[in-house]
Amino acid sequence: MHFFVAATETGKYKLFSFLLPFIPLFTRIKKDEALDSFVRGRVYEVIESNPGTHYTEIMNSIGVGNGTLSHHLHMLEKMEMIKSRREGLRYRAFYVTGMKFPEADKYRFTELQSKILKAIKKNEGMTQKELVSFLGRKKQTINYNIKTLERSGIIRLERKGRKTYCYLNKEVK
Repeated sequence: MHFFVAATETGKYKLFSFLLPFIPLFTRIKKDEALDSFVRGRVYEVIESNPGTHYTEIMNSIGVGNGTLSHHLHMLEKMEMIKSRREGLRYRAFYVTGMKFPEADKYRFTELQSKILKAIKKNEGMTQKELVSFLGRKKQTINYNIKTLERSGIIRLERKGRKTYCYLNKEVK
């Protein structure tokens, strides 16, 4: 009779609710089992093959969501398999534990910021609109990165009428 009660939806729920305090909801992951998770293993591989890579680069190369990546990075850092530090303008770089952090660069740029700087160096006085069409990115993305580079003192902006022109600062050239 009790078996049939446990076979129903309500019975299963009540049985599970009764047993829940006795069932551990999570287990500690041992260091040697840390890379058994497919996604975590891929995250570690990306960091190992690209030391100093940052969050967005990892997320784009693996194709996982923000929360998933954040969880796996946290777990890898907690198990002391990777380490991270804030570098450059606005992001965190990840390294495999045991690797020495490289000497801090004064500025460390994303791939897009590097492309923007190369374009401005090649065409001094380029407008943001020209950068959008030249790089094939959204206006908001270019504007955000231009503002970041300006705040760091790497470029200067000159506004003439409705157009904003971009120039490299003399110290950077």
